[in-house]
Amino acid sequence: GAWDVIRPPFDQEELVLRLNVFVRAKLRADRAREASLVDAESGFYNVQGVMRRVQELVADASRNGRPLACVAVGPSQLGDEAGGPGAEQGTHEVPQLLIDALRKTLRTSDAIGRFEGSEFIILAPSTDEAGGVRLAERVLELEQELREALGEAASTLVPTRAGIFAVNDPKFDAVAASDLLGRATRALRRAQFDPEGERIRQFEMN
Repeated sequence: GAWDVIRPPFDQEELVLRLNVFVRAKLRADRAREASLVDAESGFYNVQGVMRRVQELVADASRNGRPLACVAVGPSQLGDEAGGPGAEQGTHEVPQLLIDALRKTLRTSDAIGRFEGSEFIILAPSTDEAGGVRLAERVLELEQELREALGEAASTLVPTRAGIFAVNDPKFDAVAASDLLGRATRALRRAQFDPEGERIRQFEMN
C-alpha cells in the first residue's frame, strides 16, 4: 500500500523524517500481527498461527515437491480438563518443563503450535510419514521424564498419544495438503479413544 506521495523538489531531511514515521508504524503493525499468532503462555503458535504457518509450508512444499508431515500429540485422558474435545485453548497452565522439553526435542525447522489445552500440533517440513512416526516417538519418549517431575498432574498434561498425517507431494495432492491439520487431529482422536490400542496412529481414510 501507499501512505503518501512526495513530489519534487525533495527535501532530504523531510524525506528521512517521513520514512522514519512510516518504518516505525510498519514495525508496530508487524509486531501486533505476530503477537496475535502466538500463544502467550507457551510461546508456541496459537490456532491462528498454526493455520497461517501450514499455508506457508504447504505452498513451499508444493513449489519444491517436498513431503510435509503433521503430527498431533496430546495426553491420553480426554475431557475439558485434559484439553479434549470442547476444551478452550489455554484453559490451564502448561508447565515450563513441558514447553522446554518439546523445544529441545524438535528440530529448528519444525513449527509447533498449542492446539487445545495440552495438545500440540507439529509441522515438519521435508518429512514423510515414516519421519513423522519417528518424530512422534521422540515426543512420546518424554513421558517418563516428565511424569517423574510433574507427578499426578502429568496424566492430563504430558503427551502420550499421537496422530500423524503426511503428504509426499503437495503439488499433486492439494486436497490432502489442505486438510493436513484435520487428518492428523482425527488420527490423534482415534488413539485417545482407544486406550488399549496403538499410541501412535496414522490417518486412515476409512
